[in-house]
Amino acid sequence: RPPRSTLFPYTTLFRSPRAFGFRVSAFRFRPGYLGSQYSIAVEVPGAGIKITQGADQTCRLHIVMLVLIRDAEGHVVEKMSQDFPFEIPDGRLAAFEAGSFSYTRAITMPPGRYTLEAAVADREANQASVRSMQFENPEYGGVALSDLLLVKKLEDVSGPMDAADPLEYGGKRALPELGGSVRASARPFIYFMVYPDA
Repeated sequence: RPPRSTLFPYTTLFRSPRAFGFRVSAFRFRPGYLGSQYSIAVEVPGAGIKITQGADQTCRLHIVMLVLIRDAEGHVVEKMSQDFPFEIPDGRLAAFEAGSFSYTRAITMPPGRYTLEAAVADREANQASVRSMQFENPEYGGVALSDLLLVKKLEDVSGPMDAADPLEYGGKRALPELGGSVRASARPFIYFMVYPDA
């Protein structure tokens, strides 16, 4: 059952904890003795989300995300949530359904073992899905390498660079591909960072 939250007021009405598919991952950056930065990524395929068309021909959808990170003792050490109501012009509906919706957020974690629990709710369909994964954050010293990230798309960064976002570099932002597979004809980017010894 999805975790209870003010963003999930209809928890008891959800028909299934796996009503539709979505992906979640945690990519490690800036490793160190005291902790490492992680980019938490959630990807929801557009084809699995219910879209309601209004009288004005505008298509509406409503996604709510909740991510909890627990330590080895089961205590919640990080919590992130986001509410995404969208309106999509009818002409762009097919492109949205063929693609996916992505959300990323950077956090810093001390060394340890963790469990990530993610819930995504489709408010229009009154359904939700839940996924979980475990990861270990070891101590690092000296030269270090971030996780390798398969890039789905490179986006131009408008405005000043966000120094706290490990996915931004050189005026671009890497959007991770969580599916783990690409077409045979594709020439994908791999994104990673090397951190020298101070």
